[in-house]
Amino acid sequence: MKIRVLFLSTQNSCRSQMAEGLANHCLGERVSAVSAGTEASSVHPSALAVMSEVGIDISGQHAKSAEGFSEETFDFVISLLGESGEKCKVHGAGSYCGRCGEPCPHLEKSSHGGERVFLLGYPDPSQLVGDEEQILTAFRNSRDAIKAGLERFFEDK
Repeated sequence: MKIRVLFLSTQNSCRSQMAEGLANHCLGERVSAVSAGTEASSVHPSALAVMSEVGIDISGQHAKSAEGFSEETFDFVISLLGESGEKCKVHGAGSYCGRCGEPCPHLEKSSHGGERVFLLGYPDPSQLVGDEEQILTAFRNSRDAIKAGLERFFEDK
């Protein structure tokens, strides 16, 4: 049976979309992932572009609200919020930082199943102001950091 994972971010436009695509592509034999946001918008074009660069097509994914998953159960709920004071409002189980294992002040509790909400925080590349190449570089850096973080997180699971 595959591990069910819900990735959360604010707008479900880039970090959680990339995590969903990476998990399903790279860990798909063991993991079944979906993503959602507390304020779902649309998939960012730069996320589509940088995922395509590594052979992962997320063009069929769409932004979803976390509320749409409130009746589902997941083995892990993973928040991808950055370290800049972003807050995620999800309700239910205990919230722990995926980096240090301590209770996380940035996350409230989750009702999306799973024993804990884990924080694997990454800066939001959609907030960068710059030219197209600078923005794509930020998205590439996020993509690569998320991939490395997911590999570490699921290494022993």
